[in-house]
Amino acid sequence: MKIIDHTLDFETMGTDPDSIVLSCAITFHRRGKVDYTFQELVEKTHYFKFDIEHQQKEFGRTYSERTLEWWQKQDPEVRKAQFTPSEYDFTLGEFITAYYNLLEQYGSNNLSMAFCRGQSFDFPILKNIHQSVRNSNPDFFPTPFWQQSDIRSILRGLMMDLTVRNIPMPDGTLKGFKKHNPIHDNAKAIMEMQWAYRYADGEELPEYIDPESL
Repeated sequence: MKIIDHTLDFETMGTDPDSIVLSCAITFHRRGKVDYTFQELVEKTHYFKFDIEHQQKEFGRTYSERTLEWWQKQDPEVRKAQFTPSEYDFTLGEFITAYYNLLEQYGSNNLSMAFCRGQSFDFPILKNIHQSVRNSNPDFFPTPFWQQSDIRSILRGLMMDLTVRNIPMPDGTLKGFKKHNPIHDNAKAIMEMQWAYRYADGEELPEYIDPESL
């Protein structure tokens, strides 16, 4: 049976589950020792930018002054892309419907896993959004708890080192990477898992390392 997993990443205006969501990237991919390139993953990622005003009026979603201050310190191009409204912005309801459709389109099943970096941020936000727009059982939503996986734990397990935070990759692997662009963050995360599987299988660390991977 072909197993297709997916990785997701939210950008937000706070860290609580009911925070305003700016965008979400979802990337469907194979598991294990695969050979994706960064650009390939960028191109196959589905990107959702959200209507901020609609979230506040319809659901009373919140924001954090501390998070807004943090955004002011980030790359201006990335920040502008997250905060500038557009006619293509999604409502939360449209997003949940699109998410379900993608799971069906890619053939996700009970063996498929969903990945994010740390399980206390993205998945609780997704659960909160689903409860808000569908008003349904919180344990049954696009990615139920038994299919959720933490990328950090995967990397530490494969590298057999609980202190691991990043996976070194060959120089040039992440060319064009911009931090906190969720499309790029997803692609990097999948590349990290890909290379961790390779190292666990005995492949040597590269002589020249991409600084963006550290």
